[in-house]
Amino acid sequence: MKKIEKVRYFNTSRNAEHLHVHCNLLATLTEEFAEANGISSLRSAYAENIALEKNLFLLNPAFMDTPLLKKLNIIQTDGYMFLLYAVEAYAKYSLDVEMKECGERIYYEMTPFHNLGSKSYSEKTQSLDKFYTVLENSDYTQDFEALHLTEALADGKAATQEFNAAYVKRASVYEKTIKNYKMKDVRQFVDDSFKRIADTLDAIYFYKLNIEKNADEAQKLEEVIMSMNGLLIQFNRLVRRRLAYQYNKQKAEEEENPSAENPEGSTPATPEAQTKSRARRRK
Repeated sequence: MKKIEKVRYFNTSRNAEHLHVHCNLLATLTEEFAEANGISSLRSAYAENIALEKNLFLLNPAFMDTPLLKKLNIIQTDGYMFLLYAVEAYAKYSLDVEMKECGERIYYEMTPFHNLGSKSYSEKTQSLDKFYTVLENSDYTQDFEALHLTEALADGKAATQEFNAAYVKRASVYEKTIKNYKMKDVRQFVDDSFKRIADTLDAIYFYKLNIEKNADEAQKLEEVIMSMNGLLIQFNRLVRRRLAYQYNKQKAEEEENPSAENPEGSTPATPEAQTKSRARRRK
């Protein structure tokens, strides 16, 4: 009788390995299959925990650098640079005396806001907010109109506001996840969710095959169990090979320099010992 493989290496797998195998296992457990076998609630809990792990996995410096934020940052920077260079051109090079004076008045106020293009998202947006507040002063309204830059001023401000709205939304996800969860805990949530599903499927398969004698339903369950076992066997093999490689590498290094990492003739930990040690540290 088929049973879902036991997993020895969930605790010792790397975050990417752990997330990858669980995402594949979830894909194997389709919503239709879960509904047909009365495990929709178990699958939903499993999916929610995997989604949380995925969010945590992405919580690194790149988390705040999404394609949308990159695009909006370029737009807000272009709006600022266009306004800065246009006013500077009038202030320094215009042959029209009145337009040159208009440019000089505005450019003077822009002086503290030079070189914002290379600033961080947060610093740049905060500076640009103040930049547009200063330039929107009624003292400069006629100057902008004379230079035909009123629309450019409004567009630049709108671009910064749009970027900031997207940034705040992304940052709120970051803060909520960082404050409430740790990767070690969430990985355990995911593992526990999977174990509940595995135990339930094994029980349903046993019932269909041996009690109900429903060969067709048992066959459908067996196909899913075999697909899951294929993923789990490959996962176990992958992590086991990596641990063995690390063990052999460590052993070779200690043989070359026995006094550095192997004091008093102690032997390096085997992959099995590494697994147990890591598991204890995670508790």
